[in-house]
Amino acid sequence: MNIENIKVLKLLNGDEIVCEIVEENSRRTTVMNPIILNHIRVPAGRMIVESYVMSPWNAFTEDEFYDIQTRSIIVSSKPKETLLDNYKKFIEARENDTIEELQEDFESDDNTNTIGDVLDKLLEKFEESTNDELPRKTTSGHTIH
Repeated sequence: MNIENIKVLKLLNGDEIVCEIVEENSRRTTVMNPIILNHIRVPAGRMIVESYVMSPWNAFTEDEFYDIQTRSIIVSSKPKETLLDNYKKFIEARENDTIEELQEDFESDDNTNTIGDVLDKLLEKFEESTNDELPRKTTSGHTIH
């Protein structure tokens, strides 16, 4: 994996993917290891936490390389360091088949987890680590209209 070739691509259809650029020309951009970023907003106490969930961009294929028409790319940019680190971990985990092991941590007895179930579990872990750090604000109980 060449870190210099890892880019965030915003596509015409709205997808935002992180991938390694293999080759570029005026007609197409060839990428490998594309993952899609799904942005989420989750209430955490009095705050809204913004984050993202990574998932394979084309999960139901066995292709290693993907050709994207250059005209379908709106923006190509360098990822932030934290995103780059998460991307590398995601790809390494995928290559080592450890994602299945991670998913087992979130499976319920009846194997009917939804994205909401997984987010709830992640939020519980997040709240456990931040609950004591958040200042508590008290109100007088009076509402002004």
